[in-house]
Amino acid sequence: MCRQNPLSMFTKITVGIDVAKKELVTCIIGLTHEFETLILGRKKFDNSPEGISSLYRWALKLAADGPAPEFVMEATGVYHIALANYVADKSACAGVILPNKISNYMRTLVLKTINDDTSSECIAEYGVRHKITPWVKPDEDLLGLRDLMRERQACIDQRTIAKNQLHAAKIAHGKESSKVNRLQNQIKLFNEQIKEIETEARKLVKENPFLHKKVKNVITIPGVSYTTAYTIIGETLGFNMVKSSRQLVSFAGLDIKTKESGTSVRGKERISKKGNKHIRKALYFPAFTAVKHNPDMSELYQRLVSKQGIRMKAAVAVQRKVLVLIYAIWKSDQPFDQGYELTKAKKSGAHC
Repeated sequence: MCRQNPLSMFTKITVGIDVAKKELVTCIIGLTHEFETLILGRKKFDNSPEGISSLYRWALKLAADGPAPEFVMEATGVYHIALANYVADKSACAGVILPNKISNYMRTLVLKTINDDTSSECIAEYGVRHKITPWVKPDEDLLGLRDLMRERQACIDQRTIAKNQLHAAKIAHGKESSKVNRLQNQIKLFNEQIKEIETEARKLVKENPFLHKKVKNVITIPGVSYTTAYTIIGETLGFNMVKSSRQLVSFAGLDIKTKESGTSVRGKERISKKGNKHIRKALYFPAFTAVKHNPDMSELYQRLVSKQGIRMKAAVAVQRKVLVLIYAIWKSDQPFDQGYELTKAKKSGAHC
C-alpha cells in the first residue's frame, strides 16, 4: 500500500520500468532517511514515443518536490534503447541493468508471484538501494554493426536449414527434382546476402576511424576474425555496458554456475547461459582456432582436458579467455603481443 508522505523525506526516488515490446510497466519507489522504501505510484504506458514521453512527465510530476528521479530498466534486447536514450537526452539519470543482476536480486526477495508489476517493483527496489551507472547513449555505428551481424547470423542459420533439407531432398526425390532446384536457389541467395552484409559491415567500420583502429587491434588475437570481432563489439555496444572482465563473462553467460550444500549436495559445474547467446555462438569456432595457433590457449586447453577429461569444458574455458582478451585489447588500444601473454601466464600460474 502506498502511504502519503511529503517527498522531502526521501533521499532518493527511483522509477523502475519493466520493458516489453509493446508496454512499459512502471513503479516509483522512494527511499527514506530511515532506509525504508515506499511505493509512490504505479502505471503502464505504451512502448512508443508518445508513451515514453508520458511516462517521463508522469514521473517528474510525482517527484516534483523531492530529489530528481532516476529511471532504471532491465536490458531487454532492443526494446529499452529508445526509453534510455530519451531519458539521457533530457539530462536525467537513466540506468540500464544487466538481466542477471535483476534476476539474482529478485531471488533474494523470495517473491511468491512474479509478473510485470512485481518485476517493475523489484527493478525500482534494486535501483533505489544501489548506485546506478548512468546510461551512455550508444554510437549509431555500433547499433548498426550489431544489427548487421545479427542479420548475418540469421542468414547462416537459414542456410544451414536449407542445406539439411537439400541433402534429404536429393535422397528422396533425386538430384534433378524441382524441390532440389528451389533449395539450391535458396542457398545461393543466402550466400549472396551473407557476402552483401559482410561488405556493408566492413564499410561501416572502415568509415569510422575509432572503430577501424579498435578492430585492427582485436583481430591480431589468434583465432579472432573480422566477423567475430564485429559480433562481440556490436553485442556489447563497444563494451559500454560492462565495467570489468568478470561482468563481461557474466553478460555473455559464460560464468560458472555451481550447486553445493554441505557434504551431501555437490552438483556439476555448468556455465549459466544466462547471457548474450550471440557472443557465445561467435566464440565457439574461434576458441578451437585459438587452441591450434595460440600456445597460451593450447596449454590451457590441454591442461584442463588432462585434469578433467571433458573437452567441451576446456573449450568453454578457452572461450572465456578469448573474450576477456578481446576486452583487454579493446581497452588497451594495443595489438596482441604473444610474448607478453606468455610472460603474464607464467607469472600468474596460467590458471583460469
